[in-house]
Amino acid sequence: MHMDIQNFVSPVFYDGLLKPLKMIERLSAVSVFKSRDKTRRMLIKERMIFVNVPVDNSLTSKTNKLEASIVARLVNEWKGIYKENEQNITESSIGVITPFRAQIAMIRSLLTNSEEITIDTVERYQGGARNQIIISLAVSRAEMIDSISNYSDEGVDRKLNVALTRAREHLIILGSVNILKSNPVYSELINYCELIDYSEII
Repeated sequence: MHMDIQNFVSPVFYDGLLKPLKMIERLSAVSVFKSRDKTRRMLIKERMIFVNVPVDNSLTSKTNKLEASIVARLVNEWKGIYKENEQNITESSIGVITPFRAQIAMIRSLLTNSEEITIDTVERYQGGARNQIIISLAVSRAEMIDSISNYSDEGVDRKLNVALTRAREHLIILGSVNILKSNPVYSELINYCELIDYSEII
């Protein structure tokens, strides 16, 4: 993963022992992508983005329609970035992670011509990585944070660790800041990321 992602993951999950491979220039380089579009330039520049999205109480507690629509928009923006830079999208390019099956179905229903985009739970991503990872947390209550977590004996959230470390180049996380900041690790994550409001994407 790029150093800007590793610089959060290493101290939080690995006691600072995770180090970049110095012989791989990509891990510390500026992104090779370029764009004339303001939103796309922001997506390219920032390696870790947190998109603050309000809670959706209109459907089930395991879905967020606004998050799903923003995920679809982000996928399309990244597809546009690849096209603008004359690069092909492969199965290792863009991936979406969300903890709930209902949210997976909602996101899939909003995406067209995206067969190469993997949308799944973090458990199904074990051992896999993508250049760009988008995480839709879809958490509507503070007590739901425990349901999307899996803590080791040392108190490390293994699910969050796996989700974040699936990203090689860029990581975008969507969720409610007010709810997630009740958890110390998510609070630290939000503080580390470039924080933007959902209105900056739509």
